[in-house]
This record gives sequence, structure tokens and C-alpha cells, in this order.
Amino acid sequence: MRRATIAASAARPTRLYEPRPVDVVTNSGNAPVQVENIDVVQVREEWIVEDGWWTAAPVSRWYFEVVLIDGRDLTLFCAFPSGHWFAQRA
Repeated sequence: MRRATIAASAARPTRLYEPRPVDVVTNSGNAPVQVENIDVVQVREEWIVEDGWWTAAPVSRWYFEVVLIDGRDLTLFCAFPSGHWFAQRA
């Protein structure tokens, strides 16, 4: 398992629905198996977004819609090339 962590000094979200950094543990295929120490029981969907590749600030993200063991649905993404994980409300 791989654990991705975010520095405590990471910027706090300032806008409604702005992505927030989360700690994620992944399996060998880089799919999330734990989010903030809560088990993922199902990956409902995954997709990749690549946008703005022609600009100075392109966006490249691997999204996952997951169900946590406590019943919550959560949308996560891994930002590339940094590999940092974020949760985002739809």
C-alpha cells in the first residue's frame, strides 16, 4: 500500500466546493482503499480529466467516486504530476 500525505501547511479551501487535501492509502493499482483512515468499500466510478494542456496551467486529474465504510459517498482526485490527493464535493 502507498500512503500519500499532505503537508499541514497546505492552503485551506476558501471557496464553496473547493477541493480540500486528504490523506489517501492506495492499492497496487493506485486506487484508493482508505481516505483519512476510513475504509473504501466500493469504487463506483473513475475517470480522467485533462484540460488546458495548451496553457501555462494545465489540469490533469484522476477522479474516483467512492463509498466509504460509514456509508458516505465521496469524490476524490489525484492531481498530476504532484500525486497529491483531494476530496471535492459535486
